[in-house]
Amino acid sequence: MGLADNIVKRQEDLQAARSTWESLWQDIPDYVLPAKAGVTSEDTPGTRKGSLIYDSTPQKAVNVSSAGLMSHMTSIASPWFALRTRNEGLMEDGGVKWWLQEAERRMFAVYNSSNFYTSIHEYYQDLIAFGTASIFVEEDPEFVVRFSVFPIRQIFIAENYNQQIDTVYRVYKQTARQLVQEFGEDNVSRNTIEKAREKPDTKVDCIHAVFPRKDRDIRLKTRVNMPFASIYLEKGEKHILDDGGYLEMPWMVARWSKGSREIYGRCPAIDVMPDIKTLHQMERTNLRQAEKAADPPLLVHADYTGRVRTKPGGINYYRDPNKVIRQMDVAGNIPVALEMVEQKRQSIREAFFVDVFLMLSQENRGKQPITATEVVERVQERLMILGPVLGRLHSEALGPLVERSFSVMLRANFFPPLPEELLGQELDVEYLSPLAKAQKAMEARSTQEAMLFIQQLLGVSPDPALAQELMDNIDVDKYVKKAWDIFGAPAEIIRDPEERDGIREQRAKAQQMQQMMLAAQQGADIGKTVSEAENAGG
Repeated sequence: MGLADNIVKRQEDLQAARSTWESLWQDIPDYVLPAKAGVTSEDTPGTRKGSLIYDSTPQKAVNVSSAGLMSHMTSIASPWFALRTRNEGLMEDGGVKWWLQEAERRMFAVYNSSNFYTSIHEYYQDLIAFGTASIFVEEDPEFVVRFSVFPIRQIFIAENYNQQIDTVYRVYKQTARQLVQEFGEDNVSRNTIEKAREKPDTKVDCIHAVFPRKDRDIRLKTRVNMPFASIYLEKGEKHILDDGGYLEMPWMVARWSKGSREIYGRCPAIDVMPDIKTLHQMERTNLRQAEKAADPPLLVHADYTGRVRTKPGGINYYRDPNKVIRQMDVAGNIPVALEMVEQKRQSIREAFFVDVFLMLSQENRGKQPITATEVVERVQERLMILGPVLGRLHSEALGPLVERSFSVMLRANFFPPLPEELLGQELDVEYLSPLAKAQKAMEARSTQEAMLFIQQLLGVSPDPALAQELMDNIDVDKYVKKAWDIFGAPAEIIRDPEERDGIREQRAKAQQMQQMMLAAQQGADIGKTVSEAENAGG
């Protein structure tokens, strides 16, 4: 069996393993986000969608939550990550620190000029709505790095033994003309060439398979010997269009949460889908009830009894000696129905963490004003709820994305020349977003409480020597630096250790000089006093 046959067979196996998820995912475009592509079947462009949706609460909740993740994790307005060396000592080197800060600045410039922020917002939407989201990071001659988010129905994944996604198959359609333009006539099948000439807009099923390449020579740096294989092929013809590779995994696939025996993720939309469906049904019923209340069915005299029509404006014939036309009593308990609807809406909002992301605008509604300290504490407390999701997003999405884009830019000579001190050194990504800071806030709070306790001990200690011995246990310089890192303050404001020690040395010399001058002055005063006493005695 050849390479093309193996890829087609693997894709079919992955599709069979994914089939149990597709009905869950199809509920999302049906009941939550009608703009999303269908899962169990491909939508025809221009068709009407959203016929099952009677309430916009789920859609608004997804939009608020995805916008909240973007502003609290990858905000375009402020840096959301920093580069650090694993060797902490190197971070004190001025040249290393400058290079890392310049690399960060250039990376953010690339993100701002590329399609990163539009893509990452769609990525968050997919993550919240489907539980599994994927983004493709590739080199781009114009923007250095380009980002792509594709519909979930196109994506098939597999994990390695560490439960990390290392295999992604994308199944998509492309016109015959587009295939010839992208890969050239020499690389497409003969059937596709004929279609491109006769019916250029005919769609062709294609597969892009990315997976770890086993049969490679690690000594060679050619495309077919890279760690990750990249195979494009025409599925029907089983014809390989391109055989290449990547030095890093170009796909970042994240799961909102995941069962131990599951590969695809679960999310708020899947968890509260029963409430979402119930809400739409309740709203549908309430709309019908409101129509009946506004335009109730009528009872009209007749010599015979016909079929009962309970729709708004319906006419029912009945026997009445007075021949009076009157309204049919169809009134329900609308206030109770509306209260039940609001309960469902609130349940859905909480599932999507809407209360977390809109907390500052809702916190004081109808309440007494609270202090800024209380606001900060409540923000940190509620954002901590997202801690597990934040950790998974860092490890499965943002960390690999930063590393991939950094490597692409480094190979493109987009950074200044690398300092010798950084050669062979491993870099880490430190997150500076509000959500990341909320996680660190607990550490800062515990350290602050310890310092307050020590200050209380110093306050009740009558012996200055004992107070000094207590302070000898604390490295104040490390405490200041740690607090600076926790709160994500600009690193360039902190002085270099050499500059700091120089200032302290100058201060010590000045104090010593002042003490010497004071001692000399005191000696002169004593001598003057003795001389005056002797003269007075003589």
